[in-house]
Amino acid sequence: MKKLVIFLVLFVGFAFLPFLGNKVIQDTIDQRLEQLHSDGLDIKLVKEEKRYLDTKLIYNIKVLDKKKFIDFLQQFSSKQLPPYTKNLIDGVELGVVVKYPNIPLSDKIDLDIYPTKLPDELRQKVAQNDEKLLKKIDTIIQEKKVLYHINYAVTSGEFSGYMKDFDETFEEFHGNKIAIAYSDIVAHGKGFLLAPESLKVSVGKINASVDAKEGGFELELTKLFSSSNFETDTTYITSLNLMSGKLKARDNKGKIIINTTLNGLGVNFSSNTQNKDAELFAKGVIEKFSFVNMQGDYKGENLQYDIQVDGLDKKSYIKLKDIVEKIQFSQEEQQQGQIYEEILSILKNGFDLKIAKFSLQNFIDAKVGNVGGFDLNLLLHVNKDQNILQKLQRNPKLIAKNFTLHSDLKFDKSFYNYLHSLYNIDQKLAPYKKEQMDQILFDIDYIDQELYINKQKVQ
Repeated sequence: MKKLVIFLVLFVGFAFLPFLGNKVIQDTIDQRLEQLHSDGLDIKLVKEEKRYLDTKLIYNIKVLDKKKFIDFLQQFSSKQLPPYTKNLIDGVELGVVVKYPNIPLSDKIDLDIYPTKLPDELRQKVAQNDEKLLKKIDTIIQEKKVLYHINYAVTSGEFSGYMKDFDETFEEFHGNKIAIAYSDIVAHGKGFLLAPESLKVSVGKINASVDAKEGGFELELTKLFSSSNFETDTTYITSLNLMSGKLKARDNKGKIIINTTLNGLGVNFSSNTQNKDAELFAKGVIEKFSFVNMQGDYKGENLQYDIQVDGLDKKSYIKLKDIVEKIQFSQEEQQQGQIYEEILSILKNGFDLKIAKFSLQNFIDAKVGNVGGFDLNLLLHVNKDQNILQKLQRNPKLIAKNFTLHSDLKFDKSFYNYLHSLYNIDQKLAPYKKEQMDQILFDIDYIDQELYINKQKVQ
């Protein structure tokens, strides 16, 4: 009897929990909405459904104050922003369905995010030119064919989700056809959903094509993976990997004029501003690529680069980055003058550019065969010069003495001869080149406004 009573008490207790509601989640939602409203967004509750086990809220979101919203996003990198955030910036209105359990012990939220309305200006422009195309776009919006689904954990801030597969063809009134398809897009991340501190996205396939009277192209990307992360406020890391990519372009007669492929693309970029100066790092590799055009059929293997920039003036670099981000956000170009000023400021304070590696292992011309490759390393030092602007205004050549360079350039002899057959480079380089086994070597120095190749002064 005692066990039965305990069971009934627990059963009734748990059964009663949903009626208490999930105050933790609701308070979190209210706080976020209040914050977003103060950051320039207009958020309206369209519908509320409270059921026994869960609550469903439907919101409509648009940008009310674009400047305020862009200023808010300045604290994030544009590389961090999900597509739906960029849609808001461009003036698209979004619908958001929020669903969460009423049991207080749960902190999980399900969200569906989808466009509900095009920007008025864009809609009017499309309507004036092509009613059929506008109807197609409206159908896509009404049927929620563009949709992001996200599972969000309130306590940890971690989330996962996917983008609904998409495959549509748009036909304009003058006969042009644009086809866009993507599939198997999944994401994982942590932090604020509009601009997460870390975001990993995996894409199964992207296809795009244009078929027009003037010509057309076809693009195919397979197995794309991107990752970006703000480890701290001063450290940013991003990477991109692509298993394969193809691009074909046709002329107005349907003839292929460009056919290019690449396999095994890997790109990494990071920045660090926690020390006195800013540092940038970039590495990349393309395992294989091919390029066919009207002139020939070419292939390459193992293209690599490893670049580092040290000693950048931190204040100028951060300001330059913010200006560039703002232009990307607002698509305005009034700040080009500011970009020039910050670049000058960076040059004033000097920096070091190091290319540890820029190399190509093999280059294959279908008419000639494998001609080998090249390997370059370089160190460029830019001296501090507070009078650089005045010198540029008087005579740009005056800043030449600010630069010091050392570089080692190695060609496979067969690659050097191949370049000579195309561009006659040996005519000018013959007096300076150094041959070693099956390689052509160039030891290059630029010091005190003088250029030296293999210790010989270039006249």
